[in-house]
Amino acid sequence: MPPCPACEIPAGHLVDAAVGGAVAVCLKAERAGKGHVNHYLVPLEPLDGGLRAMRLVYIDPDSPVERRAGALILGPLAEGAAEAQVGDVLVTEAGEAFLKVLDDEQSQRLWAYVDLASGQVRRRRERHAAAGLRAWRLEITAPAGS
Repeated sequence: MPPCPACEIPAGHLVDAAVGGAVAVCLKAERAGKGHVNHYLVPLEPLDGGLRAMRLVYIDPDSPVERRAGALILGPLAEGAAEAQVGDVLVTEAGEAFLKVLDDEQSQRLWAYVDLASGQVRRRRERHAAAGLRAWRLEITAPAGS
């Protein structure tokens, strides 16, 4: 698929985009502002710099991104009540799943939570994560450009 502006890709979809000078598979996310929408990428692979690279990266709505066929596949709920770390998926009692990431460098918050169903950025999900944590893996179903 040819590249298109980031604003044309719905939140929650996977994209290939240039992040930090290299192309990465990213999750497209959005945060609603007052009268506008901010567009973000969450690099998933490769994670040069480890989990510190799993952060919201602001992207101009007109920046080119390319759709990527694939999904985040969630594993079973983990046993025990561990504290969520960056890169973990928190699950609420209602069954909502959120990926914990570092917030945008311009933000006053340290963490953000991306709703995996909608791609919307939320904050402070730990107190709602009574159901626990789930492991996840990235599954690409088609090569880039197909």
